[in-house]
Amino acid sequence: MTQYDYAICNPLHGAVALFNDDMAAALCSAVNDWIARELLDREPRLRASILVAGQSPELAAREIERIAPDRRFVQVLLLAMGETPLGRRAHWPIYAAAEKHELAIGIHAGSTYRVAPTYSGWTSYRVEDYAAQSAAVETQVFS
Repeated sequence: MTQYDYAICNPLHGAVALFNDDMAAALCSAVNDWIARELLDREPRLRASILVAGQSPELAAREIERIAPDRRFVQVLLLAMGETPLGRRAHWPIYAAAEKHELAIGIHAGSTYRVAPTYSGWTSYRVEDYAAQSAAVETQVFS
């Protein structure tokens, strides 16, 4: 049997899908503060991902800089299906901030659902969405 010392909380919140970058960043900051106060402060075995709105890399990097001194946050959470592939140069400020603070990048199989997740349009069933996520992760690896 394997014993684990820590668990990582990956907060999923609709803030990452908002069209208003400033509102998305403000809500991500609020979620990060809530995670620290309500979960990390209460349970020493928990760690967390920093929630950022990846559509605004500058604001995301600012949030990483704000939260990173709290070493209970161990990675930055991004979605597999965003507006652009994560390998694009526009996302580099996020990676630079994460690297500066020795944070991993966690890619969650999820989407902002601003565009249909498959070439044939919107999925009808959850299993179809799960299958589409594998192609999304493949896209991120190739990007």
